[in-house]
Amino acid sequence: MRFVNILQLFFLLADGKRAKRGRVKGGSKVRDTTKYPSFVSIVTRNGAHYCGGVILDEMTVLSSAHCQIEKGHKVAYGTIKRSDRIESSIKYADIRSVNDIGWMNSRGKSLWDEDYSIVRLASPLRFDSKTKSAVLGTFDEFANFILTGKTTCMIVGNGRTENPNYSDTLKEGRTKIHAYKTQAVKWLTGDDTNVFLMDNSGNAKADKGDSGGPLYCTVNGQQKVFGVASFAHNGGVNDYDAYSGYAAVFTPAIQKHLSRWNQRNKTPRNFET
Repeated sequence: MRFVNILQLFFLLADGKRAKRGRVKGGSKVRDTTKYPSFVSIVTRNGAHYCGGVILDEMTVLSSAHCQIEKGHKVAYGTIKRSDRIESSIKYADIRSVNDIGWMNSRGKSLWDEDYSIVRLASPLRFDSKTKSAVLGTFDEFANFILTGKTTCMIVGNGRTENPNYSDTLKEGRTKIHAYKTQAVKWLTGDDTNVFLMDNSGNAKADKGDSGGPLYCTVNGQQKVFGVASFAHNGGVNDYDAYSGYAAVFTPAIQKHLSRWNQRNKTPRNFET
């Protein structure tokens, strides 16, 4: 029955074989190449964008498992340009291996449970002002800043839009928390701890091709990543209940995989309740 319900959602999954790719719906173009230096584009061997990701270190990228990233595909980095082909002006790193932590795995987990993918690169990224590793947010920061609405969060991506004119650059859109650890989240994912929902009812909406892209929130003046894009719901005619689902980087399920990059994160003992 849950699978039928899931069909009511539209995937953020980007098809790298299709010609049309674009952006976060609405929002605005990113003009400064140093604004989101940890953002990367996952591209096919031919350079066509199909998912986003975020840099954990010079050899590792975090994305979404449902992107089904393949060995031999590439990471485009240090650029805000979206492309459908290999270009000499863009830096690339080949993907050596992919560890899909969840998403329709053999343990019988729900479709969206633990939708994370850790991507290992064949060669190190070259860090500079346009390319840096992300700082991951903690559970305490999520509870104190995101849930309370005390900070600004941004959806960032190269995803597709229904508009026939496609952006040639990265786009961003302001968002706020929609729901977390509620029955609505549990109904969607089968698990109410690993996913939180961000509001899509404003001008900016995540769409196909934004999967794996980071959610950036500012905490005490520092840009931090709290999740990677997993799915979205269009909210029907009025968009009243429109949201994007983000796989959290601070839950116990993912912390055991990300503890190397998020050592400050501590989750309470009663987290699962």
